[in-house]
Amino acid sequence: MVNKGFPKFGMSQAGAFVAALKNYNLPDFILVLVAKECKSELLERGRIDDRLQSMNDEALELLHKVFVGCEEDSAGKYAQYRFFAYVSSMYHKCEVIVNDTIPGVSGKNHKIPVAVKNNGMYIAVAHNKATGNPVNKKEQPDFMKWLTISKEGITGQC
Repeated sequence: MVNKGFPKFGMSQAGAFVAALKNYNLPDFILVLVAKECKSELLERGRIDDRLQSMNDEALELLHKVFVGCEEDSAGKYAQYRFFAYVSSMYHKCEVIVNDTIPGVSGKNHKIPVAVKNNGMYIAVAHNKATGNPVNKKEQPDFMKWLTISKEGITGQC
């Protein structure tokens, strides 16, 4: 458990990272994902700067690289975090779910990379191509097939 008022001592850059990151309106689920990836503690509630200060140096560095520095990695994970933040900003009053499985009527589970829920209903799904070349005409039918399968799973027609 992290004490809310207790100062953190460590990397000298941590204060600068927190000062820069608190100006970004980062969604809670992104902070949770980064904290889990970096094995960091995270305050469940509180102001954004208190929550950021509760994270370890590795998590703060990662958040700074992703959102302030806009750096890229070979796996495309940094781009995924930015995509999650973008989707969350579009649907700011909704719940954004990452890597969710939606059961169809037939019992088959459909994996959805990003889904947006509002009042218990799925209102949007999203897919990001984080690495490689831009989307071309050959990939569009695959995306449409994925979208149709996802829709059938969401509406219960599958």
